[in-house]
Amino acid sequence: MDSTVQACPSDHIEDALAPLFRPRSIAIIGASSKPEKPGGRVLKALLRYGFAGEIIPVHVSEPEVQGLPAVASIEEIGRPVDLAIVSIPRRAVLATLQSCAAAGVRSAIVFSAGFAEAGEAGHAEQMKMADLARSTGMRILGPNCLGMMNLGIGTIATFSQSINLGLPAPGKISIVSQSGAFGTYCFIMARDRGLPVSYWVSTGNEADVDFADIVSFLANDPSTSVILGYLEGARDGEKLVKALEAARQARKPVILMKVGHTDVGAQAAASHTAALAGRDATYDAVLKQHGAYRARSIDELFDVAYACSTGRLPAGNRAGVVTVSGGAAVLMADAAAEYGIDLAPMPDDSQRRLRELVPFAAVRNPMDVTGQIASDFSLYGTFIDEMLEHGRYDALITFESIVGLSEKRCELMLETWHQSLSRHPDMPVYMSGKVTPAALEKFEQLGILIFEEPTRAVRAAAAASRIAAGFTRPRPARRVEKGAADLPPGPMNEVQSLDWLDRIGLATLPRRLVRSTSEAVDAAEALGLPVALKVVSRDIPHKSDIGGVLLGLSTAEAVAAGFATLEENVSRAAPSARFEGVLVTPMATPGIETIIGVHRDPVFGPMVMFGVGGVMAELLGDVTFRRAPVDRTEARSMIFDLRSADLFRGYRGHPPADITAIESALVAVSEFASAYADSHLSLDINPFLVLAQGRGAVALDALLQVDAPG
Repeated sequence: MDSTVQACPSDHIEDALAPLFRPRSIAIIGASSKPEKPGGRVLKALLRYGFAGEIIPVHVSEPEVQGLPAVASIEEIGRPVDLAIVSIPRRAVLATLQSCAAAGVRSAIVFSAGFAEAGEAGHAEQMKMADLARSTGMRILGPNCLGMMNLGIGTIATFSQSINLGLPAPGKISIVSQSGAFGTYCFIMARDRGLPVSYWVSTGNEADVDFADIVSFLANDPSTSVILGYLEGARDGEKLVKALEAARQARKPVILMKVGHTDVGAQAAASHTAALAGRDATYDAVLKQHGAYRARSIDELFDVAYACSTGRLPAGNRAGVVTVSGGAAVLMADAAAEYGIDLAPMPDDSQRRLRELVPFAAVRNPMDVTGQIASDFSLYGTFIDEMLEHGRYDALITFESIVGLSEKRCELMLETWHQSLSRHPDMPVYMSGKVTPAALEKFEQLGILIFEEPTRAVRAAAAASRIAAGFTRPRPARRVEKGAADLPPGPMNEVQSLDWLDRIGLATLPRRLVRSTSEAVDAAEALGLPVALKVVSRDIPHKSDIGGVLLGLSTAEAVAAGFATLEENVSRAAPSARFEGVLVTPMATPGIETIIGVHRDPVFGPMVMFGVGGVMAELLGDVTFRRAPVDRTEARSMIFDLRSADLFRGYRGHPPADITAIESALVAVSEFASAYADSHLSLDINPFLVLAQGRGAVALDALLQVDAPG
């Protein structure tokens, strides 16, 4: 996965990849009469599953393969074909692909392995393959891939053993995987869970067609409604973002398992932001920002795909819960709190009416009908209808225990839901409990999704709500044009860094850089005591670590002594550092210490961070990231993504924080990072002090570094 071809624009990707995914003719180079060989297995599958187009076996010596007339070479076909499947030894692959391109073949799938995954020689061959695709326009899937399937037209272009176990029903869920084995497992999981599949694609080494290309294609494909994927990494972050955005604009859920870690480079030692961006926090941020849902387990991956399969997504995160068990109600309420579901209470009038019917029932939300339905099943419909009519909920989640195993009660439940949903046809319903296989199909025909375990139903509802919310968010902010001023290369000291913050519109404190005791005293008296003194040195990124910050100095004598102390601390703790003076500032008004930062991710470019700041920023790790630039909507979501978001709403007698000022700062910093994306800048503003609502926010310290000339 070390080379790539420039992708087609998303509005042309469907045409570019149509011969690959919707071929009308397929040549199998390396076709075999032996079904245990890849070239034999794929031919057998195309015949078995009814591919309606032309199949042309290519074999150097056999005139007939599996009952079909064969040709000795691709040139003998005498006309272009849509797709060539290449299943031959590695040494012959490149020459064969060159022959395919010369013969007008529009796309190719390369099963053969031994390329970039096998060392330098294989990597060089793969690079030539990528160059061929780029120069001829013949799109190539692979090498070292299991191929693809389009179940809607019987294009089973894979040698995966999974096809011998039976296929899922054709449908609207498409699966794309960078891992062949994991992709195969997902295919079988989809079949076993009864999920209908449209496309299945294994990308292999991605010499040409990559994960993002396929997501873009599926975003424009009318036979796909849900995109399910396994992602190890992306080389071209911009292309992946555009693919995710294409799916989001088409209102197609993208549900991914992302594994592996990002490389944040060597800046981590100097930058809080880079250190906190470790592992895959950047992917987390990008997927969230562009509407994709990240699943943390295979069960979650398929639960969420299942939840999206009906096309009914909650309009918000308010859910009503109805159970026949008090214990399940508590379990589901706990899960709702964990996954961000709002269990708003039922209206008082509704609670009164239901309590008159069943005095010992729980009627707030969750609502527990109790075992009373065993003697009066009509209560079940009454509770459901009350919630549907008066609860103003975006989704209903229910727990039915084993009621669905009774044929009689199951029929009563089905009739109840049929009547209720006929009046509320768009209401998503997530039901937990045991039902018979026959009943399962009937419930799903009504659009009711069945989960055996109650918390999985809650999690699926929460995920569907998040995905739906992503569809309604505005398009991401556009990249910002570079300003007129150039950023100097290398690290800047605090004075230079704060000067740049002034330029982009962030508030900073009045300050003076001094280089002697007398200058320090004069500056302190001019700015107004008490003051703070800070060492200025581009070689000391974290001043507090060496005793380089003194606060609350309220007399001239204290300032003079403080200057001497800072000189001594630098000399002792960092003798090789350049001592550029001492910064004198007035003491700031108390507020909430936060951190704003920028680091350059090697895949996605400049990323903006916001979180709890101060000297414990890395220890607490309560931060969130977004790809730059962001608008106010995205900035606000960053604030309330934090675990400590309640700090900003007003906490234990403290006034609400100036959230508008935080938004403004995040927008300004993100636009700065975007405008100077080619400068590879990193930035820490720590602390960024947030004051009470209406009083603004101020940058108290900053560290700006440029790793490459702008």
